[in-house]
Amino acid sequence: MSNNLHRESAAMEVKPEFILRPLQGAIPTSTMCREYWDIQNREQRFRMRKRQLSRPGANRWIFVLSIPRQVAGGTACFCSQESQDALGRIRPQGQDSGGTLQPSDIAINRFFLYHGTMAWFKKKNKPLETPPDKDRKVKTEGLFIKCGYCGTVIWKKDLKDRLWVCEKCGYHFRITARERLGLIFDEGRWEEFDPSLKSSDPLEFKDRKDYKSRLEAAMKSTGSSEGVITASGTLKGLELVCAVMEYRFIGGSMGSVVGEKITRAVEKSLETRTPLLIVSSSGGARMMESFLSLMQMAKISAALARLSAAGIPYISLMTDPTTGGVTASYAMLGDLNIAEPRALIGFAGPRVIEQTIRQKLPEDFQRSEFLLEHGMLDAVVDRSEQRDFLYDWLRFMTSE
Repeated sequence: MSNNLHRESAAMEVKPEFILRPLQGAIPTSTMCREYWDIQNREQRFRMRKRQLSRPGANRWIFVLSIPRQVAGGTACFCSQESQDALGRIRPQGQDSGGTLQPSDIAINRFFLYHGTMAWFKKKNKPLETPPDKDRKVKTEGLFIKCGYCGTVIWKKDLKDRLWVCEKCGYHFRITARERLGLIFDEGRWEEFDPSLKSSDPLEFKDRKDYKSRLEAAMKSTGSSEGVITASGTLKGLELVCAVMEYRFIGGSMGSVVGEKITRAVEKSLETRTPLLIVSSSGGARMMESFLSLMQMAKISAALARLSAAGIPYISLMTDPTTGGVTASYAMLGDLNIAEPRALIGFAGPRVIEQTIRQKLPEDFQRSEFLLEHGMLDAVVDRSEQRDFLYDWLRFMTSE
């Protein structure tokens, strides 16, 4: 064994052996791995470089190598030749052209015996392709929703069929203004008026985000121009004007345009002598419009006073949540004040009240059942019964 080979074996701390043996019989080239590997010493670390060969022949010469596990793990390679003389076509790394390789030359160039099994087929390792972000979605994502009261996981389709009411505990999920209108009016048909009214930014308000950007984002997410939708339609054949607040639009806050649209709905009801229904779902006055939003409380209340003087019925339906300036004005001014089960209704939040009076409030404080018990509501009506309830009372209130 040559000096080079001894140096290599000392570097690898293994005793290299050399074997060159023919495989008997003809093996189709397509079933063999037509590759060989050059092993190159670079600062006592080994790397492999692949070269493609395609030389048909009956005999296949097999070269196998063994490398310490801590260096490169160990591998095995094939190379096909018609004869031993054909080895001269493969030049070892670093040699000039010409010459025929002998078995001893091959040993010097670090081909070693590997005692193990060699695969006849090669699997081409392809890198794992990561799907784009838009495709990274669980197939069941968005199909289920968790009840906010009892924690039950519910299939959304079943929940929608039950009008977004939990079957186990009766919790009423918040729904959009358009879904609410679809539940109230016959066959889900209504005619919207004043859809083009939009809020401006007269005060050029800006906190963490400017007011105009908030309005644009709310319009994009809800598909509505403002935090209330006013429409007219029929409820079991009875004409009805309705204003439904959209809580997803900046928390259903009451700005100048919300106040204007509700006032116009009241005036339309007064003009056509049609009963009025307002469905409230709001966090109160919109702080970005300051005193302009507070003025809407007086404007709507004055319009409702004219409606009451004309003897036209007004029903106020409060849903979760109805708070702040909305509760302090038109939400509590109905001829009939009703609410959905467990709806949060109040002016200031319970936490603020507790911190002010330094007393612990009842568990169901400011919930619709608590308000009904203390005479602030006329009825608490389940969502599935609201159409029948509204129809009975509207027919009673409009009868001569």
